[in-house]
Amino acid sequence: MTYLQALRRFNENTRRIVISYVFVLFANFGIYGVVFNLYLLRLGYGSEFVGIVNSIRLLNMALLALPAGWIGRRIGTRTAMLVGLLVSLVGLVAIPASELLTGGLQAVWVAAAYTGSSGSETPSTSSTRRPS
Repeated sequence: MTYLQALRRFNENTRRIVISYVFVLFANFGIYGVVFNLYLLRLGYGSEFVGIVNSIRLLNMALLALPAGWIGRRIGTRTAMLVGLLVSLVGLVAIPASELLTGGLQAVWVAAAYTGSSGSETPSTSSTRRPS
């Protein structure tokens, strides 16, 4: 069975989520990740800082995946997805505000905002319910 055949066996809502996540993750990790790295370099940070910020974000996603799944079961998948998207939106809006800060505070702000922008990946992908 190919991936396409397996995808056709899913119900309509599941197919929509899978297909939308392909595009969202491509845009997030493919396009946005590269542009954000260039943005950090433009702010004057070196490649070491860029690597640290990206590592912090990935570590955040790994550490919060299981608690996000637990929260998703407690409050519901839809609510968890909406909360994750809201956290992501706040993080993405906060990133440009880092240009108003200077020095070490700017570095912490950028890292925290970029890490916060990963909020949409964890609750929705790890909050599946067990069949009844």
